[in-house]
Amino acid sequence: MIGFEKDLIEETLAKQIEQIKSCRISSDKGRENIKISEKNSELILRFLEECLARGLSKNRVMFYLCRLRKLLQMVRKNFDEMNKDDVKNLVKEIEFSNYKQWTKQCYKITIKKFFQFIRGYEWDSKQYPPEVSWIKVSSKNNNRLPEEILNFEEVQKMVENASNLRDKALIYVLYESGARISEIMGLKIKHVSFDKDGAVIIVNGKTGSRRIRLVLSAPKLASWIENHPNKSNRESYVWVNLEKDNGNPLCYRRVSNILKEVAEKAGIKKPVNPHAFRHARATHLSKHLPDAVMKSYFGWTQSSRMASVYYHLSGADTDSAILRMYGKNQEEGEKVITPRVCPRCGHENSPESEFCSKCGLPLGTEYVEIKREKEMIEEISKLREELEKIKITEKKLLGLITPKIVEELIERKIQELLKSVK
Repeated sequence: MIGFEKDLIEETLAKQIEQIKSCRISSDKGRENIKISEKNSELILRFLEECLARGLSKNRVMFYLCRLRKLLQMVRKNFDEMNKDDVKNLVKEIEFSNYKQWTKQCYKITIKKFFQFIRGYEWDSKQYPPEVSWIKVSSKNNNRLPEEILNFEEVQKMVENASNLRDKALIYVLYESGARISEIMGLKIKHVSFDKDGAVIIVNGKTGSRRIRLVLSAPKLASWIENHPNKSNRESYVWVNLEKDNGNPLCYRRVSNILKEVAEKAGIKKPVNPHAFRHARATHLSKHLPDAVMKSYFGWTQSSRMASVYYHLSGADTDSAILRMYGKNQEEGEKVITPRVCPRCGHENSPESEFCSKCGLPLGTEYVEIKREKEMIEEISKLREELEKIKITEKKLLGLITPKIVEELIERKIQELLKSVK
């Protein structure tokens, strides 16, 4: 195969290709190896070679490979021996599965492209063999309902229900960065830096490298890196396993499972997957950032129409126009989420934090009230001490006054009064 650079996606791709070569692939749950035919192994390897030779992105090659691995577990014969009825049965099995609609579309796209290749049709043509030409693939549906989009309170709830520091930081970073899951999984410790304003991560995506500023997630990210099993190795991936394979990078499937488990624990009923956080962040930021900044932040090309999709989903402009028509103004706007600053040491903490991660004191109003009460008690104590000093001084002064001094003071006062009369 064409050589692979050692980044996370290519490592995963290389491992899966080695499995295809060995004619044994791991099942979805990873508990057993499934034997595949040499012919199907050969067909898939040839297809992947073609993808790589044509310069398809690593993400796109992974897109095809992941679905072909699943199809290998569903078919009962070699792909090149399948007729139209066999393909119909395969598509029917996909349609009756519990997959989301877009996931079903992904399988159909893969089947059409794969059969186009193994039947010898032109790669870039719109022509497909009769076995798959009947398959209808709809365009990607971006019309997710606004009520299906995660809000910040739900993200916070997931952070609170995550069982360890890694998962808390991962959820926060996925949301605040709005980055693609492949970009987040490819993060190494050397790609993260901290300053007085929070953190900066450098991700590498479809439009090249870009810099993303983090504020809300910075405290959790800093805490996780401080507790990272390989924190002294700047080449280590940020998101690694904690159980078996300790220190090895997480795979997409593991991240997806973590998010689903935490969402279920938090009682979130909305669709939760790695992309849901990018979707939510883009919708929320579209209310605050102009088109050009959105494209730069999310790594879209300048010709991309994605920003307009999220402006539409946020509904901010439409709401404002309608409310103005009825004489209502929305001056308050959306609630601004900020870090919780410790009233004692000034350290910035994540918005959901109850205690300061630096000094350990409570961050709620309870501490502020206790602090004020303590200061008042101290002031009262100081005043009492001053009063005691004044009383002592008064007694000492009175003790120094003799009858002779009193007579002299009276005589002096009489003389002053006589002079004023004259």
